[in-house]
Amino acid sequence: MFKGGKDREMPSLGEVTNLKERANNKFIWLACRNCGKERWVQLSHTTLPQFTNLCAHCWKTKPKGPYPRGINSPNWKGQPRLMEHGYIVVPLDSNNPFYLMSDCEGCVYEHRLVVAKHLGRCLEAQEIVHHKNGIKTDNRIENLQLLPSRFEHVRLHKSEKL
Repeated sequence: MFKGGKDREMPSLGEVTNLKERANNKFIWLACRNCGKERWVQLSHTTLPQFTNLCAHCWKTKPKGPYPRGINSPNWKGQPRLMEHGYIVVPLDSNNPFYLMSDCEGCVYEHRLVVAKHLGRCLEAQEIVHHKNGIKTDNRIENLQLLPSRFEHVRLHKSEKL
């Protein structure tokens, strides 16, 4: 048990106590996983292990983000995935010739990739790929139409409604 004054005993790691000056709060004696410094850490139902494993100094000086995203993320499965808005997104490797079309996560919409491969070039940012039958997951080349701008795409949809 921790005692105040000159003749205090050092607590053992993992020891839990109620310090008198802190009424009903329980504390545990822990060592920092980084530097080994031992200290008292308050126990509560909200204490998370990642916060208690480091002392204040090591917590402040630990490297912060950016965390790996997309293909570099440890959670990445490496497969095409269906997005909430109905389009299929495909991961590309950085040495793929169509990687210039990818977003910050290294992914590209499958319908844009299909048209780019068919033309043998990367698509410009303003170029729009239209699904003729309206099914966003039907990415066959005969169902896709390349339009030069968003304006042309809107005009095509307006003419289809008439």
